[in-house]
Amino acid sequence: MLRPPALLGILSLTSSTFVVALALEPWEIVHVDTYSPSGRLGSSTISYIKTTITDPNSVTNTTAYCNIEWDGLTKDETPYDTALECTPVQDGMWEFEVLRADTDSERPSISNFVLRFTRLTNDGDLYVGSVTLKSGVDRNLLFMCAASGFCYANLRPESSPVRVTPKEIGNRASDHIRVRQAEKTQGAKPGLPIPWKISRIETHRSSALRRPRCDS
Repeated sequence: MLRPPALLGILSLTSSTFVVALALEPWEIVHVDTYSPSGRLGSSTISYIKTTITDPNSVTNTTAYCNIEWDGLTKDETPYDTALECTPVQDGMWEFEVLRADTDSERPSISNFVLRFTRLTNDGDLYVGSVTLKSGVDRNLLFMCAASGFCYANLRPESSPVRVTPKEIGNRASDHIRVRQAEKTQGAKPGLPIPWKISRIETHRSSALRRPRCDS
């Protein structure tokens, strides 16, 4: 449930009706933690990206913890294009997805990537928002590597919170939930549509398609 907005934008005015649009506050990323292993024998081969996001527009707790792990050393896995559900919240649900920021780079990056969040409220409103997180001068991530070879990145204190502008994409609660439930029960890959099933086929011969008879 959304709380009353701080700003109302008047879109149109008739003699008896005001039409207004809610000016939503940006979502806030308050924590980012990434890690890539050294690749040394006997050490962990798991990389991860962890983040914490909240929606200040809600009157209830919407702080969610989102995490993705992959093994790029021994299983050639990547974190990209996989929608994962974040931890449960009181108002709706969150999903997040890691997207490639540098299309020219073949290896997954823990210091240059895009986070795309999808938020479904209890009212059935569906929103999406994306942000690029990157290390470097005047960037929002602090990236470092240890002498042993592992690397990590964190959100710079001066960059917190990172704000994500939500965009409403309609009220599609029932479809969204149906697809996610089907993915879990049928084992479909997250984000892909569930295949249709043909349960019955009937054929009929139309008289209009019969070969005309020639009378002598």
